[in-house]
Amino acid sequence: VLPYFKRMERCEAGADAYRGGSGPIAVRRQERLNPLEQAFLAAGREAGFPFTDDVNGATQEGFCRFDMNVDNGVRASASYAYLHKSATGANLSVRVGVLAERLLRDGRRVVGVAYRRNGSMLEAFADREVIVCAGAYGSPQLLMLSGIGPADHLRAHGIRVHTHLPGVGENLHDHLEIHLQHRCTRPLSLNRYMRPHRMALAGLQWMLFKTGVAARNQANVGAFLKSASGVQQPDVQFHFFPVYFNGWHVSAGEFGYRLGSGTMRPSSRGRVRLRSADPCETLDIDPNYLDTEEDRLAMRAAFKLARRTLSQPAFAPYDAGEVDPGAEVEDDGDIDAYVRRAAGSAYHPVGTCKMGPETDALAVTDAEARVRGVEGLRVVDASIMPSIASSNLNAVVMMMAEKLCDAIAGRTPLPRLEVPFDEAR
Repeated sequence: VLPYFKRMERCEAGADAYRGGSGPIAVRRQERLNPLEQAFLAAGREAGFPFTDDVNGATQEGFCRFDMNVDNGVRASASYAYLHKSATGANLSVRVGVLAERLLRDGRRVVGVAYRRNGSMLEAFADREVIVCAGAYGSPQLLMLSGIGPADHLRAHGIRVHTHLPGVGENLHDHLEIHLQHRCTRPLSLNRYMRPHRMALAGLQWMLFKTGVAARNQANVGAFLKSASGVQQPDVQFHFFPVYFNGWHVSAGEFGYRLGSGTMRPSSRGRVRLRSADPCETLDIDPNYLDTEEDRLAMRAAFKLARRTLSQPAFAPYDAGEVDPGAEVEDDGDIDAYVRRAAGSAYHPVGTCKMGPETDALAVTDAEARVRGVEGLRVVDASIMPSIASSNLNAVVMMMAEKLCDAIAGRTPLPRLEVPFDEAR
């Protein structure tokens, strides 16, 4: 898949064996780091962790500076890069404010989609294929509303079964995160921008020049680490934020820093189910976090790695004490209780229409994202990942779309690239 990562990327530092230089997605690093971010990188070295210059290069493991998808001060999202900045011809029509309710069929072939707009039911038909890109929750929902999914579940909601695919809605998994919050002895954190005159200045600076604090990410450094000595690949990710949260409120009068820590390779699996045949009804989503002992041990390790990092001498000039969870959380039982109380989603759900071979009873799509047992239908989004990527998903999903575009158009795949890399990834 490296050729497709490179095809989509326009790296500010230039192309190399691992990076693209002419794609639609702008990628750069924040060169000027906050003193707290500099302390974080120094703390990693003090704690004996490795450092990696490029987590998207030969070696992922280690403390690092993150890349950011920013193009002249604007988030380089898929919408911005592929729609707003690209020439769009007569073969593209974007309709907003609509709800896709079901797929339209002609026998075993899917030929279109029925959708609601401003209270009216409308239909759109495909000359070749229908491609569903509604995400790990929306894609299985649309398939099940259309009679494609676990037969017993569909019948229980009065939905006529078109294709029995027991894997639709199964295999849900996600990245779970916890956060450790410290107060800061100095007014260095992003909270200083929360005063009205500074917010106004930041907004004006961005609107006029696309520069300043509003033109960049706020998590510029982090790490990919191993939770235990026997782990072969990094399975813990850090996001460091130079900000103080009072609950989920960011105030102007408090200063601090926050470290998010979570596991990247969960073994627990949840599922998505319909509550009814009504497309407007909320889904029954059970992520089933921490169902396995393996996941509970890994989250406990992630917590300890985060606390070890924040206790290093590099933070001594800035550390005014741990606020959340606090010193009373100390032994494994306390940590487990805190994780259950405070952990939250990193918003990386995957797997609910997973790709796999015919021998896999829960596989929903084949290697080219075609839905099994159905003609004229593909799913292209994070739901088709059989297992979650060991990173944030934004770039991974765009890579998948680039690669599957070639399959959909019948083009020869880009040739495999042989480059050195750490095989313990």
